[in-house]
Amino acid sequence: MNEKELEMFKDLTFKITDETKELLLDMLYIKQMLNESELSLKDRKILEKEYKKIFKQFRKEFQAHNPIETQIMRSYFNSKKQDSE
Repeated sequence: MNEKELEMFKDLTFKITDETKELLLDMLYIKQMLNESELSLKDRKILEKEYKKIFKQFRKEFQAHNPIETQIMRSYFNSKKQDSE
């Protein structure tokens, strides 16, 4: 991201709720366990499934409280994706 692109986003503020924080911490904790722990295949699959579930909840919560901001970011990333194709 160059300076001009960063300038576009400097005024964006995101509302982070207690629920969003909690979900983010849960995701980080699970990700750390997946990356740093020696887990059985069964345990790894359980954690991966739980991570996906929490990620979906996080995304839903975050977008619900930041609809305009997420729309702006989505538009930006979609335009970057189209530019690279």
